[in-house]
Amino acid sequence: MAYRTSVNEPSHVRWSARIAAAAALLLLLSVASFAQGGLASINGTVTDQSGALVTNATVNVTNAATGQSRQTNTADNGTYVLPLLPGGVYTVTCSHAGFRSVSHPNHPTWRLSSL
Repeated sequence: MAYRTSVNEPSHVRWSARIAAAAALLLLLSVASFAQGGLASINGTVTDQSGALVTNATVNVTNAATGQSRQTNTADNGTYVLPLLPGGVYTVTCSHAGFRSVSHPNHPTWRLSSL
């Protein structure tokens, strides 16, 4: 009667274990890289000096490192959302006819506040 050790296991068992280990490693690496690269959003509410909501104001965000920008308009309740932004530092600029433009530089996307 022969006693089998792990060295003498059939080759398909060893390859299955290697493939499973490689798949687990790839899964862990992909989750870790997504968490570090991640996407963020910038959102807020635009009001005038009296606190009244400003509808249809133009909100532009510009990534300080890449110079890429995205733009949206405020909704009827004065809110805006710019989702799916690469993590980084942004300048947020708001403008509307009849008002002066306002810019907020150095706004990091990982900060949990709104502008």
